[in-house]
Amino acid sequence: MNKKSEKKIKIKDLASIYDFSILREFRKRKSYTITELSKNSGVPVSTISKLERNKCFAELTTLVRLSSSFGIEASELLRAAERKYSDRKRAYIKKKGKLKYEEVSYPNIRVAIIEAKKGEEIFRPEIHRDDYELCWVRKGKIKLFIGRVEEVLTNGDCAQFDASLEHSYKAFESSEILIVHLAKEKKY
Repeated sequence: MNKKSEKKIKIKDLASIYDFSILREFRKRKSYTITELSKNSGVPVSTISKLERNKCFAELTTLVRLSSSFGIEASELLRAAERKYSDRKRAYIKKKGKLKYEEVSYPNIRVAIIEAKKGEEIFRPEIHRDDYELCWVRKGKIKLFIGRVEEVLTNGDCAQFDASLEHSYKAFESSEILIVHLAKEKKY
């Protein structure tokens, strides 16, 4: 690439790509004050303060030092600072036995919309040891089995439970339900 065709990255261009105010969230998760983070990382308090207010941008050595204090890779910290307004995905059709349903998934959450006919066993799903599960009955009436406990859910009812428990669903009438699997470290 020659000098004429080389693009110069300007600070305002970086501001549209990166938002280092995310550092405040990382710092609070570790219960660090700015001074403690500065001591742990060797990055001056003034630099951390400016980064948290998105008034400057981190150099590679700064990213490495800060990420090390958080126990993550520098690339993870940089990725967290990327300004992503959305992570768009398209739902896909899945099939489990005779049941067809739509699902979309991300690293920490999976959502399924299921339409079931009367008497149809909606799921006898595998156990999800690292998930919470939420079941929302949009219309109809279902029975939710969690271990030996049975619950009847109707229009508008919602139940959340630890998906490591054995569970299944059965439709009492034609129903539409929304199932959400949420990674336990991201419960709320």
